[in-house]
Amino acid sequence: MQLKSMRQLAKIIALLALTAPAWTAGAVAPMIATGYSSCVFLNADGTVWGTGNVTNYWPGATSPVPLLQLPNIVAVATGDTDFAVLADGTLWGSGYNSNGQLGDGSTQYRSQPQQVPGLSGVVAVAAWNHVLALKADGTVWGLGTNGNGQLGTEPEQTSTSRFRQLD
Repeated sequence: MQLKSMRQLAKIIALLALTAPAWTAGAVAPMIATGYSSCVFLNADGTVWGTGNVTNYWPGATSPVPLLQLPNIVAVATGDTDFAVLADGTLWGSGYNSNGQLGDGSTQYRSQPQQVPGLSGVVAVAAWNHVLALKADGTVWGLGTNGNGQLGTEPEQTSTSRFRQLD
């Protein structure tokens, strides 16, 4: 099958995410996410740990440290910023915000997790110096740097306060 658009890929990923076998009630599917110089781990008990240049640990944590201490985390991502998707479909983030990837209209570093405004129904997230959020309806939304067109618009149109739907 040849993918014709980002939307088609997102629908396939959403279908897989929504139809994956269920874990034991109350458990979380463990996962690992890596960034340029960081790594985060989501454990089955919902706790998140990180190594490397994760939020509040610069120049880097050489042993796992607790991160994103929020309830009901179901997915994580890391890049310049650490992100968590909660079971209620909200997206939370902390760390570098130099490209506005936290969606609060600023570029200020955030040492504590904050909810990313204007987005709900999130089932998966990917991050670097931008963030892509996959919603349960199969749409993909992006925010942050866009130097290479990663937000699906002309390069250099960085978005710091409003998510854009990618086609």
